Amino acid sequence: MSGDIETLEDFQRACERHDLTYAYSDDGSVWRRGSAEHDRIRKAAEKFDRDDVERIWNAAVDTKLVESCRSQFYWRWPSPHTSSDPTKATP
Repeated sequence: MSGDIETLEDFQRACERHDLTYAYSDDGSVWRRGSAEHDRIRKAAEKFDRDDVERIWNAAVDTKLVESCRSQFYWRWPSPHTSSDPTKATP
């Protein structure tokens, strides 16, 4: 984790560097680092246009994961009635 995410270019770099599979790690330090980075990306996303955030995040997912696994990682904004993680599908 380095520097603030101030521009869309910073956001894109952070998304491209982010380890999408950190939650599956058996190494606690990898999980903590990935979780902190994920939180940082989510907070930064609030500063930018929703369409830009989805386009950038989902493009990063497309380059990192096989097609059959991508949909569970695509960015989804929470509905107004939930407080769920915006990168997880809402019911």
